[in-house]
Formats: sequence, structure tokens, C-alpha cells
Amino acid sequence: MTEPLNKAVADYIAALGGTLRPHLAEEPGLTPFVSALAELDPTAAQPAEKTAEPRAVGAHLAACLGSMDCPPVLGGAVGALAPLLRWYQIFDTASGGDDLPAGLAEGMVAGQLAGRTGLIRTDRMVCGLFLLAPDLYYPTHQHSALEIYYVCAGGLTLQHGRRGDPFRLAPGEWSITPSHRLHALRTADLPCLIAFAWVGDLSGANWWWEETADGSWQRTSWERGSDGAWRRTKRESVGPATLAEAGET
Repeated sequence: MTEPLNKAVADYIAALGGTLRPHLAEEPGLTPFVSALAELDPTAAQPAEKTAEPRAVGAHLAACLGSMDCPPVLGGAVGALAPLLRWYQIFDTASGGDDLPAGLAEGMVAGQLAGRTGLIRTDRMVCGLFLLAPDLYYPTHQHSALEIYYVCAGGLTLQHGRRGDPFRLAPGEWSITPSHRLHALRTADLPCLIAFAWVGDLSGANWWWEETADGSWQRTSWERGSDGAWRRTKRESVGPATLAEAGET
């Protein structure tokens, strides 16, 4: 199995990098992602550990793979890679997340090509596929990593900042979220499949922000475990320094 796996990984890395590379002149922010992808070694890929498949994979992955509207080379690579990944629920409801909005935890799953739990084990980047259920809202949050979403199927609406104007991403379009930038996303009536990557500082928490009744803000920390899932750890008030870091002054 290793040789077909290594080929699927190599094809995906080449396809995603090749899709992004022609746009470097118009969008220099793509450079860290293209460079990080080029540094991955496909021959280091190992078969994923067999685990129970999240419900969202059975419910939505086939529909997304059958309706991709991205460059054919990338679409083919995504289709070959998806069955080889270990898909997992991103937020662990067994460890302090049992009060998440209905459908949110079950509706967000990922499979890592590269990362601490990926087919390629590395601490230098996290990348893979992100599957979102229909009619899902991922609340305002931030993280220290630099992030890219490239939509392969479906679509979503993104919002940067607490009061930013939402914008739509259709298949074949991408968005870069800078380090610490607040952002939220929403899907419509179709599931969404995204090629994603994180580079830069991967060690920080995923902070969820919430406005309180008096107009102030609090944020809740989620920290990534050894299995790739995020678990809730603490809550704190948002002060001037945190607002400045997020570019929200």
C-alpha cells in the first residue's frame, strides 16, 4: 500500500502547489504555503491509523467529491487522497465541548496529510482536507498560525474581524487568514470541502470569541491534543493588548 499512498500524497502536494504557484505575483501571501508544501517529502507518508469514521464523512464526503469545481488536476488529487486520510472530529465534545451548538462539533471534520497526526508526521505545517456540513456556523475565533482555505466543493461565507463584511468563497477560490486575525465562517445548504494549510506558529491555542451582554468580549481557549482534536481549556476576558494583537483596536 505504501507506493500508491506515496503517489497519492505526491500528486496532491504537486497539484495544490501547482494551483497556487501561478498566483504568487498577484498574491505574495501565498508564498509561505507554496514553500512549505515544496518541503514535504511524499516518501515519508505512512498509512493512517484506522479509527471510527465521523458521521459527517459518510453523510457528506461522497457528495463533495462528486461535485468538485476546481482545477481538474487538483480535483483528481483530492479524490485520490480523501479515502486514505484518517478523518476526525475537530472539536472533542468529550472534553469540555458538550455544550457546543447543535451540529457544530459533528459537522466539522478534517483529515491531515501533514501534521502531528498526518500521513506525513511533521511540526512544520498542518495541511489536508476540511469537510463542513451544510447550514453550519463556525463562530468568531483566532489562532497564531497563518491559514489558507482553498474551496474544492460547495462554498462558504467568511468574515474577518468582529465587524468585518462577510464575503463569499466559491469553488476554485481561496482566502488567507493572517496570524491572530479574528474570523468566522458559515456554510449554506450544501456541504463544503476545503484544501487547507497552516504555517508559522502552530503551537498556539484556538481562541473562540464571544460578546457579553454588557458589550465586552471574552474568549475561550481550545488546545490541540496529540490526536489532532481541539479540547477546551480556559476562558478569559479580552483586554486592550489582546484586541491590539487581533488588529481590533
